[in-house]
Amino acid sequence: GSPTAPAPGGTGSPPAQADYCGAAKLGKFVGIADSAAQRAAVMAASGAKIIRWLTPGMAVTMDYRQDRLNANIAATGRYTGFSCG
Repeated sequence: GSPTAPAPGGTGSPPAQADYCGAAKLGKFVGIADSAAQRAAVMAASGAKIIRWLTPGMAVTMDYRQDRLNANIAATGRYTGFSCG
């Protein structure tokens, strides 16, 4: 028969968490204090069109959107990490 698509976990680029939202580019912002200027810089660096600025205790929907950037902000007001979703 004809070749089929590679099985999950096969060769090729890892499909796990493809960076559709630009989160992988934002490591330099971890530990930086959140501000309007920093939010503009995060937006520009990531290229994400949709960003959720997540603070402790904030209610968030559980829907997954690969092109949405989640910016996690600690109670101290500093960025703790970024992820797609």
